[in-house]
Amino acid sequence: MTQNNQESCSVKTGFDYCFWAKVLVAIPVLPTIAIAAASQFESEMSQGVAAVVAVIAVIALSRWLDRMPLFNKKINLKK
Repeated sequence: MTQNNQESCSVKTGFDYCFWAKVLVAIPVLPTIAIAAASQFESEMSQGVAAVVAVIAVIALSRWLDRMPLFNKKINLKK
């Protein structure tokens, strides 16, 4: 039997690069998406619903993309 010894996103070094990259990107991007979606509507209720739906859709899309085998390759950091 062969063992898959690959660690994704260099977790074995003790620092999860993927997690922190996602957090640093999500902090400015998610509110921007919510504001852009809300600005398309007039009433406060529809703005709130549009912002929430847009953020949920982006998170669902990002989780779907994370599960793709294309993005699960090993990261080789140069030393």
